[in-house]
Amino acid sequence: MKSLPHLGLLTLALASGSMAYTQTTTTGAIIGKVTDKTGAPLAGALVRAISNQVTRSATTDANGAFRISLLNPGAFQIAVSLNGYQTLDRQTIQVNLNEVATPYFKLAKVQETIVEVVAASQTVDTTSSQVGTAFSMDTIAKIPTGRSMESIALLAPGVVDSGMGGLFGSSISGASGAENAYYIDGVNTTDSRYGGSGTSLVTDFIDQVEVQTGGFKPEYNALGGVINVVTKSGTNDFKGSAWATWDPRGMVAAAKKTEWATQANPLGRYDVGAEVGGAIIKNKLFYEVGFDSAITTNPEVNTNFDGLSGTSVRNTQLQFFGKMNWFATQDLQFTFFLTSNPYKHDNDRDVPTYGDANTAYRQKNGNTAFSLSMDWNLRSDMILSAKLGQSGNTVDTSPVDPRLRVDDFRWYVYGPGKGATVPSGTAYRRGGGGYNESSDAKSNQARLDFTWFLNSHQLKAGLSSVSSTFKQNSWIGDQPVADTYAGMGGYVIIRANGSATTAPGIRTLQEAFFNAESKSKVEAFFVQDTWDFMNGIKASYGVRAENQELTDANGITFLKFGFQDELQPRLGLIWDLNNDGRSKLTANYAQYNEVFPLRYALRYRGGRYLYKRAGVPAGAPGTTYDDSTGAYSFDRSALGFSADYSSPYNDPPVQQGVKPPKRTEWVLGFERAIGQHWTLTAHGTYRKLTNAVEDMTPVDSTGAPIDGGSTGGGQAVLGNPRPGVWRWTANANSQTTPGQLITWDSSFPAAYNIYRSADASIEWKNSNHYLRLSYTWSRLYGNYEGVVSASNGQIDTNGTAAFDYPLLVGEGLLSTDRTHVVRLLGSHGFSLGNGLLTLGYNWSFQSGLPLSQYTGDPTFSGGPAVGNWTKPAPLDYTYYGAAIPTDFRVGQFGRSAFTNKLDLHIDYAFKAAGMQVVPSLDIFNALNERVETGLRSAYIGDGVILDSWGKPSGYQFGRSVRAGVKLRF
Repeated sequence: MKSLPHLGLLTLALASGSMAYTQTTTTGAIIGKVTDKTGAPLAGALVRAISNQVTRSATTDANGAFRISLLNPGAFQIAVSLNGYQTLDRQTIQVNLNEVATPYFKLAKVQETIVEVVAASQTVDTTSSQVGTAFSMDTIAKIPTGRSMESIALLAPGVVDSGMGGLFGSSISGASGAENAYYIDGVNTTDSRYGGSGTSLVTDFIDQVEVQTGGFKPEYNALGGVINVVTKSGTNDFKGSAWATWDPRGMVAAAKKTEWATQANPLGRYDVGAEVGGAIIKNKLFYEVGFDSAITTNPEVNTNFDGLSGTSVRNTQLQFFGKMNWFATQDLQFTFFLTSNPYKHDNDRDVPTYGDANTAYRQKNGNTAFSLSMDWNLRSDMILSAKLGQSGNTVDTSPVDPRLRVDDFRWYVYGPGKGATVPSGTAYRRGGGGYNESSDAKSNQARLDFTWFLNSHQLKAGLSSVSSTFKQNSWIGDQPVADTYAGMGGYVIIRANGSATTAPGIRTLQEAFFNAESKSKVEAFFVQDTWDFMNGIKASYGVRAENQELTDANGITFLKFGFQDELQPRLGLIWDLNNDGRSKLTANYAQYNEVFPLRYALRYRGGRYLYKRAGVPAGAPGTTYDDSTGAYSFDRSALGFSADYSSPYNDPPVQQGVKPPKRTEWVLGFERAIGQHWTLTAHGTYRKLTNAVEDMTPVDSTGAPIDGGSTGGGQAVLGNPRPGVWRWTANANSQTTPGQLITWDSSFPAAYNIYRSADASIEWKNSNHYLRLSYTWSRLYGNYEGVVSASNGQIDTNGTAAFDYPLLVGEGLLSTDRTHVVRLLGSHGFSLGNGLLTLGYNWSFQSGLPLSQYTGDPTFSGGPAVGNWTKPAPLDYTYYGAAIPTDFRVGQFGRSAFTNKLDLHIDYAFKAAGMQVVPSLDIFNALNERVETGLRSAYIGDGVILDSWGKPSGYQFGRSVRAGVKLRF
């Protein structure tokens, strides 16, 4: 295998023969053409792009073509001059992040009547087959959305909610929420632990957000999508803003609470902040700094089912932001970016839905990111870009009540709560909060890109390296006193088996990480040529390759994929239909590989992970339960292992010949600028995920484990779920001799999912009006949800329960499938008095989520046959049998209801005391729609048929209001 430096030399050598794009991950470009009134090219014309930071210029070649590269996103005034021709001045071109504007200019001779020149205020990027949407915050500020950059992604076609909360944000083009890549000012801020968004910013610090949903340029790799953010920069003008927003609790619709799902009480939210920017040295050195403080509170006492109450909650999120741009010359820019976001949660007492436990906790989190970038026009045909950066996350969590956690399933059956109307299988939560954590994660990054223009070729090549470390200490229950089973904490589970006169079965769960650590290193190179091989037609072809290595706490590499394993071809065709930069047809083929988050490596390869279950049968000596009071006891010394669900998954052997997860993608696209204000786009997308990496338990035809492991419960193997012969080397937990080669003819199907979609959107914008209407039809089908699992909320990346046991695998519509999604968003400004009144809206209408049914609880007499089986149910089942999908199908029992949500915005901008004052009001879910956001899929559990199957697991939050005011100066 070649080392990265050797591959880098090879890459740069290729650059001598051909060459790619003129923008970087943080800049844009203008590539255009100047002609006379007949369309004949004009050579030697001077084209200047003027911003409030810098002026860049270029001279047209023999074909009338010019290019101006490395432009910070924003509005540029274009001036075009040529001896003997009338000067064109003050044409505004909007430069977007990671895109190329393609204006066409026509000049009239001095003696001719002036030809009104179209500077293509509405053009399309005819240099790329990438699919996505760029959002300017000047536009988004007038549309009702969330306050974070992640909320912007949901406005793009092909993006839906991941179903897993804020950490995992969006599902993009069928991928799970842990499969996206996030960038802020060139630094990769993807959470290296779990794969979600690792660093967030309020929208007031942001200039543009680019949401890439397919056809990624070779600079990028993600199984899902790419969210690329560029922050505001200072200019020659001193300017800034200050803001305050208020979400009053008293104007929030009451939380919806049923026996199936209970929404949390509404929170009050206060948000204040400011940002300011200007020039330290005019035309040379610029700064931008900002601060934001968001405080959410819930002073209302939360009362649970049992009449017990908690206390107030206060969350404080601070954000500090800074940026400097230094133009050492007009062609050499250095940029420094920094953000730090500390978070604090305070709560003295919280209560579970059922029980008297104090589940309150205190938490201090933080995330940071910084980058130092250099963008350099070496000469008119060469560009060099270099970036260094780091992102990181810390967590410090401790329970307010350190008592042992108890989940008492007997309480409502035979105990003090007997006769209460609660869902079947409900536990009465007792004791303390039960969880402590201290963790730290960091990613160090370096990147170098080089671009060279050579005749009709453009080549871009690059090298990058990302090294990540994740360290964690955490435990459930009592603080561990030793790295042994006896010294661990844990919590008690009291089962409701036996009769009223028989003591319950008692089981304890111990869990802890002791100095757990995992590391990864990802090196990559790419090279791509974009060739103008015919008039108006470009072909792009190239490859990205990655070398990825994961190591455990002992420095042992357990997964490694070389450059030859992760070759990602990128092939595209772009046809400028009229050769005028206003319409294009595109076709694109690409492959992407997973960048592994560190959660799995830490949990199962962290080197210090313990996870034990032990139990005693009902009526065993020392085990008691008082049905009148709920008092219980058990003799810890009498505990015997009922099962150990950790050892088989600790340091699991790796399947020989394991391949990296791969997403294959085909995209067809059309884009057309109509007139000066309209743009029409349409795409068809096909994506298939293969070679998923998961931990699995190989079994024989009777369901018995091939390798029982040290506990007999089944030894896990890490690899690709697939049929055929597997081979692996037994580890230290094996029932067989460690080091022995084991061979198995797999009964697992191949893990996969397929995403098909067709989308169309139309956009209209001018200085005061914006409208975007989009429709997406899609299907997400397969037997594997992705790196994380929305159906059960499992965040163990590459270690979900989907393929733990062959009987668990179901095929069909996957949990985030939404067949129809319609979005309408816009804003309209009207002069009123001495100000501007703006009305904005954001409406979404989308299909509900598919419903599955999981059966097979071995403690129930019906076993896995219980449920709506139409084909023979399996005869064998294990502990995992409770998660067997009926008929081995998923998503076949209908859907939740269509969701309909309308958000409204109004603001009025006027001048006062030399500033612009903008009071505003947002109304979210203005129609107060309260449909279910998911359905419960478990049909059986804890020995009973659950009457909660098919019932809501959550509801859309009701109407809420946000009042705000912003001062601009």
